[in-house]
Amino acid sequence: MPLRRLSLFTAMLAVSTGCSDPSRPPGLDDGYRDSGSVSGDVHNPSFDVAPADASFNCSAGPDAGVCACSEIGQKPTSLYVVLDRSGSMNDADGGDQTKWAVITVALLHAKVGVLRRLGTRIAVGLALFPGPAVGSDMCTTGDEYMPLTPGSPATYDKIASILRYQKPLGGTPTAPTLAALTPKIKALPKPAFVLLATDGAPNCGTTPCTWDRCTYNVEGAMYGTTPCDSKLNCCDKALVPVGSGWQACIDADATKAAITELASAGVPTFVFGAPGVGPYSADLDELARAGGTAREDGKPGEPLYYAATAITQDAFVSALSAVAAKVIDSCLISLDEVPEDRGITNVLVDGALVPQDPVDGWSWTPDGRVELRGATCAKVKAGEVTNVKVAVGCKTVTK
Repeated sequence: MPLRRLSLFTAMLAVSTGCSDPSRPPGLDDGYRDSGSVSGDVHNPSFDVAPADASFNCSAGPDAGVCACSEIGQKPTSLYVVLDRSGSMNDADGGDQTKWAVITVALLHAKVGVLRRLGTRIAVGLALFPGPAVGSDMCTTGDEYMPLTPGSPATYDKIASILRYQKPLGGTPTAPTLAALTPKIKALPKPAFVLLATDGAPNCGTTPCTWDRCTYNVEGAMYGTTPCDSKLNCCDKALVPVGSGWQACIDADATKAAITELASAGVPTFVFGAPGVGPYSADLDELARAGGTAREDGKPGEPLYYAATAITQDAFVSALSAVAAKVIDSCLISLDEVPEDRGITNVLVDGALVPQDPVDGWSWTPDGRVELRGATCAKVKAGEVTNVKVAVGCKTVTK
């Protein structure tokens, strides 16, 4: 929740309420259709959903003979989106659209929307934070707005409808929101991931902080005519009304603990940072490390989280596409139903038969999942594969 150079007593109010008219939702209608409004070719083929084949041949091999096979349904990856709708998401920084408008289109645009492009390969849930303000409390814990639901056009239309009529407002209670959602997230079918999308440091904690951990100080706010700096801690309870001052303290430790707990339960958290997170990059880096998703493909000095470099659709789609490619690059495939006879199962990658081989092919896991191995897995992780099918009916081809 980035702050501006405002009077200390008006800063929280100005940032929390933003400048939007609640009766006038963002003008995103065209963004949900193929309006051609997205500039550049940001279509990332690394997670395209290939159309289903009417039939395919998995009878290769000297002992396969003549046989017929059918595809086994694969369980979709669970992706739980936890989205920051704090007041600062109303910021546009001189652009045509606010961060809230841009991230909505980046996720759901008919042509390049990242969630829509994932299609049926995911099941998606949605939570927003903060929750609706209660009186003067702008730090209400966020909540789930849609439980985990199989990806489909109707599902993405529903998410678009939910987001379109939200009014960014309030602080950034990341830690209590994740803590409240933890039981639901832990129970998600695996593989499961969290996408935490935010534009500022987690705050809204209950613990006082030193001046260097106060967002007013970090962002150069003013207390009247006095700057918030090393000489004046503008989060000091003695200076501000109860319920506002210390809530501007960075609450990174509690947020890190919540993300660590999810990672320990087998649910990594990807951190997406919208413009405004710059002063808090080190904190978001720590959250990415805790979530087990710190980037390894960046240049020295670049963020470890997935950062959008500008409030543009291209920048948001690019960063979110990088997350999406990681979410579905798992070499472990969960099946709707494990065949009784595993000896008549085959794997096809982009239409090519892959022999069963624990070193460079595929194998069964003890819990009945198919695991891609060696070069096949490497191609998936490199984003070079668009379609993986598991078929039953023909004798398994081995190496």
